[in-house]
Amino acid sequence: FENDPWPEKSGAQLVRFLRPRLEAALKAEDDFELINVFHRHGPYADRLYAGTELLLNVADAHRRLGFPVESARLFQSLVRDPKAEKVHETALMGLAHSYMEQKDMRAARAVFERYRLQFPTGRFSGEALRGILTSFEGEGNLAALLKLGQQWLAHNPRHPDRTMVQLKVAGVLAQSKQDAEAAAIYDGLIKAGRELSAGDLLRYADVLARLNRQAPALAMYKEALVAGL
Repeated sequence: FENDPWPEKSGAQLVRFLRPRLEAALKAEDDFELINVFHRHGPYADRLYAGTELLLNVADAHRRLGFPVESARLFQSLVRDPKAEKVHETALMGLAHSYMEQKDMRAARAVFERYRLQFPTGRFSGEALRGILTSFEGEGNLAALLKLGQQWLAHNPRHPDRTMVQLKVAGVLAQSKQDAEAAAIYDGLIKAGRELSAGDLLRYADVLARLNRQAPALAMYKEALVAGL
């Protein structure tokens, strides 16, 4: 009924009774209980907590427990809510990762790109850059990954995320059998004392083997084996 105060009043009563349990579950880091209590509010639970950091935490709990469709819906509601501006930065990243977990790389990349435009010096800027590169990789668009990575490296000679981007670029070069270029990056990282994952070490070893650098290739295979244990 129009102007019926009951829905608003009943919602307020639900929040009064259930919010302490939500906050207790959040404090206990109990994602199952957090989601369970949240959905006891009914189908419009997100409206009752619109724009709050608590809703952000509920969305993230859905993502951690493997419900990326629902987490994306909740993150979207926060991103679209002008009253939730203080959590927009974190909500954008949560939304992007929710899309990635649904294997929707194009949508994920769009959100990561939006983040970098909206928060160019944000606290998740490195994570967003990694997300864009990973999204290109997931789409199979290695040419775009390589172009973006190389351009970024040319303009950021001392950035703290440089190693991460170099490894992404080297991986693409190795995959496309541009071994000399890939080896140059891997060699530089090793000389600089950067720690490589087992996967990166294996790719480096494959590159060295194809370049007939047999002794260092064997050493890298051994390192990759040890790192993977």
